[in-house]
Amino acid sequence: MVGTLSSPTLDSFKVATPPEFPKCVPNTRLPEHIYVASEKICLISNSVKTKIILNLQIITQNTN
Repeated sequence: MVGTLSSPTLDSFKVATPPEFPKCVPNTRLPEHIYVASEKICLISNSVKTKIILNLQIITQNTN
C-alpha cells in the first residue's frame, strides 16, 4: 500500500507499508524512515545548540 504525506507548505512524498506487509512497494519511504530521520535531526539540532550555548567551536558535524 502506498500513501502520500503532504502539507500545504511542504513538498509531498510517497510512504509505503513495510516489506513484511502484503502489497509492499519497494524503494519507497517507510514510516520507520520518517521516524529515524526525525530522531536524527533532533539529536543533531540539540548537539549544535548545546555547543553554541557552551561556546564550543563546531569543527565538523558528520551525520553518516
